[in-house]
Amino acid sequence: MPVDRDALDAALKHLQAEHQRSRYEDATERERTEELIADIERELRYPDPQRTQDQLRRRMQEAVGEFEVRHPQLTAALGQIIDLLSGMGI
Repeated sequence: MPVDRDALDAALKHLQAEHQRSRYEDATERERTEELIADIERELRYPDPQRTQDQLRRRMQEAVGEFEVRHPQLTAALGQIIDLLSGMGI
């Protein structure tokens, strides 16, 4: 099933907006989220089957688990990205 690139771009923008609105407990938490978003953007722009896509998916799922209570909107936005990327086979 083909993935709607517009939906994926919109989901990424939503994730970025939620990241900007989030109040993080510390700078490390914010930096980890920024790195994850950058990795998602890079994967969308330059898909590379040689790169470990499993690692990106695992990191996103770990972030969902960590942010579930403190950042529910960020978690929901990240979950949407995970679902869309799963549709791409990532």
